[in-house]
Amino acid sequence: MSPAAVARMISMAGEIAVLRRPSAAPTFEVEIGAMPWGEFPWDGLGSFDNLALRAVVRNYQPQDLVGAIKQGDMLAIVSDAELARSGWPGPPRNGDRLWRRGRNYTVMGCDTRLLRDRVAMHHLHLRG
Repeated sequence: MSPAAVARMISMAGEIAVLRRPSAAPTFEVEIGAMPWGEFPWDGLGSFDNLALRAVVRNYQPQDLVGAIKQGDMLAIVSDAELARSGWPGPPRNGDRLWRRGRNYTVMGCDTRLLRDRVAMHHLHLRG
């Protein structure tokens, strides 16, 4: 299997999601308790860089619940080819967000997987 084959499988089996990374600095003054229009739910981080992509998302199985993985956490698999094509800055990282089916999840970790010595996909540990 090649990284291109992985990208094709994720594009066929995946669902639409939005990978979000908080911008380096808020674009406005942060006022405690404020909820400016357009940023809902308000989390105080200001604006985000967004990337719509396809992801295969599933719940962790009971045998996967070890270490930092807790019940209710989810696994999302995204294609590196899709990230590279869009110019996304590097692999997903802790603190990024994934918006899916009206819910916002926080990326708790990213496990980058190689095929034939090339980056093929990223397994994201999600909580939220």
